[in-house]
Amino acid sequence: MSPAANERNERREHHILAGWLLFYHERKKELEEKRQVLLGSLTPGSIVKAQNGHNKKITDPVASVGMKLAELQKEEQWLKLVEDIEKSLPLKRLTFLLLRREYRYNRGRKGWTVHVQRRFAAEMAKRTGQSEEDAWLSSRETFWRWWNDILLFGIGMAKGRGLL
Repeated sequence: MSPAANERNERREHHILAGWLLFYHERKKELEEKRQVLLGSLTPGSIVKAQNGHNKKITDPVASVGMKLAELQKEEQWLKLVEDIEKSLPLKRLTFLLLRREYRYNRGRKGWTVHVQRRFAAEMAKRTGQSEEDAWLSSRETFWRWWNDILLFGIGMAKGRGLL
């Protein structure tokens, strides 16, 4: 693979995993809604006879639903991956990820890092009992490094599970 193609692939993997990490709750809800719609669509099978009288086709809605549920299994695997990533993170990184998820729509020159930086110290103080001053991280670059570290860690897990 050429260096440019490799870089595009890495960006694609980062983008895919970032989507699952940032939109975990929305995707989990959508998955459950899809499952309920599929299970609600179960009806008895039918036989369809073509007008020319030669072709017969048996439709089996249960099998169709089963195939669609199997497709949803991949989404379940991604959700499980996110849960496992969260369980593996130390407290600071987990707190960061939860805040990063909360500010996922913030864009622009300072984007999400300013908001995460402001809230991070307060959240860590609540969780650990230390002062906000002691928990303050002065460099927003730290959060970018942590985000990249989480993505790299998650991509390794995703590849190990055959998701990427």
